Amino acid sequence: MSSISRSFLAKINLTGLKLSVAAVVLIFTCIVYGVSYNIHLHPLARFPGPKRWTATRLSYVYSLWFGTLSKDVRQLHLQYGYVVRIAPNEKSFARPDAMNDIYMNMPGRPAIPKSKVWHSPQPGRPLSVLNALEAKNHQRYRKAMEPGFTDKAVRGQEPINQAYADSLISHLDELVSEASDGVVVDIVRWYAFTVFDLIGDLGFGESFDCLQSNKLHPWVSLIFNSLRAATLNASLRYYPRVHWLASFAIPKSVKRKGAEHWHGITNYLIKNPDKLIRLRNEIRGLCLEEKEISLSALQDVLYFNATIQEGLRLCNPVPIGLPRITPAGGATISGFFVPENTFVNMHPLTISLSPEHFHEPLKFCPERWLSTSTEDTTSPFFKDNREAVQTFGVGPRSCIGRRIALAELRLILSRLIWKFDLEEVDTPSGKLEWMSQRDFMVVERLPFEIKLKAKGV
Repeated sequence: MSSISRSFLAKINLTGLKLSVAAVVLIFTCIVYGVSYNIHLHPLARFPGPKRWTATRLSYVYSLWFGTLSKDVRQLHLQYGYVVRIAPNEKSFARPDAMNDIYMNMPGRPAIPKSKVWHSPQPGRPLSVLNALEAKNHQRYRKAMEPGFTDKAVRGQEPINQAYADSLISHLDELVSEASDGVVVDIVRWYAFTVFDLIGDLGFGESFDCLQSNKLHPWVSLIFNSLRAATLNASLRYYPRVHWLASFAIPKSVKRKGAEHWHGITNYLIKNPDKLIRLRNEIRGLCLEEKEISLSALQDVLYFNATIQEGLRLCNPVPIGLPRITPAGGATISGFFVPENTFVNMHPLTISLSPEHFHEPLKFCPERWLSTSTEDTTSPFFKDNREAVQTFGVGPRSCIGRRIALAELRLILSRLIWKFDLEEVDTPSGKLEWMSQRDFMVVERLPFEIKLKAKGV
């Protein structure tokens, strides 16, 4: 090779090296500038929040991916106050008035809209009441569905609810009768069988036959998989250029089958046997025979109703909240002006477990919902802000199925407690604490074993 050729190649290599170094320096400079801008110059820079969360969205996404977002945000609120910046362009609020400002139609503007990050319609698929981003489309779908979710409709559906409660109790009773000292069951699994058989019947006119087959129907498993995968998929939509990684990023543990969210109430009752005994005595004292248990009979059962309320406070089905994105021109939330294209949210767990709103917020205390607490000024629970708990949401996009969900919960829980004595078991699954579970779009429901014994044995 001639000296000229060697000189030419050396210049090329040197030029390539310089370009590589320049590219690295440019990328590094852009990152530093972006981080510095987000921390110091961004329109939300005046709001409190930890720098590692406000610098980039990576801390938020990390927390979301590992199922700790609702708990992490709660800790941030305890440290920084009732309004916290949890990402460069996202604010979390922990005051009840913000709930109305975000989710309700307000004078001069409609409710703050959903974001495509969390509710992106699937290409080629029809819209639904969940992902219809435009208010007019959502109203059209909801109006068509509402007749099936009224109080009158729920009363008409009670025989169907009772039939599946009968089936659940019958299957469990058969297991109990075969054991001399009670039987250990994964109550989460049995709740899931019952609820999805019911949903199949009410929604599609045909049961999924989970109770009969003693396993979840493949469609039901797919629903759970999709809910959890959707949370991680949404986190990647914050970074459109790497969204394609979603198909590789869903951990297998996220695809675990679950059960309906209200098994949390059973968990708290098992962990608080004094509350369980009081509730059991109330239900059995009300109804001498199991067939007497009905929605109307349970309507004014005070401690039972208080237990339901307390369970819903602690066991919100969507603990990560319902993110919205401010419209053009921005919006005022809880007295603060929030610029347009800002994600805003109310994390239910933060509100429900706030010492500002509830006395001993981490404790399971149905008594806080009784008149002895709401009317007696000497009660430690008198100042509890009960209106802060809105488990099914508020505004035009609140949960349309709340009446059905409560009817199912009330019938099945009351009949289970009337029929059997429930006890804690000394197994890893039996020691499960509700708050120890991770949460994605919904709570990751792990097996929870309890012992069922024949009544009075």
